[in-house]
Amino acid sequence: MSAAVALSVFTHAAVAAGEVQAGVAKEQFVLPRRVPLAGFSKRKGAPSRGLHDPVGVRALVLQDEGIRVALVSCDLLIIDERLFDAVRARLIEQGLPRDLVLMLAATHTHSGPGAYGKRFLEKISMGHFDPQVFDALVKAISDAVIRAYAGRSPTRIASMTAATEGLVKNRMDPDGITDSELRMTAF
Repeated sequence: MSAAVALSVFTHAAVAAGEVQAGVAKEQFVLPRRVPLAGFSKRKGAPSRGLHDPVGVRALVLQDEGIRVALVSCDLLIIDERLFDAVRARLIEQGLPRDLVLMLAATHTHSGPGAYGKRFLEKISMGHFDPQVFDALVKAISDAVIRAYAGRSPTRIASMTAATEGLVKNRMDPDGITDSELRMTAF
């Protein structure tokens, strides 16, 4: 089942039932010193100069009538298949159910760690691969999901929509398409 379909089914089930199980957790990335910043190819993989603000991961696990979804936001430039697969494998290894729908998203920060991609373009934009960085990211992401999953408790879900006409602009094409609604979900 695709993540989008699972989330859609989950949302409709949650509205009908009115109560779901939810758990949240966050983890900071604990990385080796002088990790290159991602997204700055002109820096040619130069190491960071220190930590100004912590970066990490936030996880939300929702469950209703057997459907389990983990929504995960990572302070990273990208999530590639290798990182996704390693997180998924560690979650299963740690005993989480195989049917947990895992949705990993990157905030696309250019102030987060690099050195976790092996592809040519990833190396250009994030510095050379460092297995210590990769392993630290996998651990932090999966630990946040594991803690959120373990911390599930009954909660109520509510959603609403607000008009945003005139508040949103399309910077690429001023006459282009914009979203005229803001959708919010609260737990």
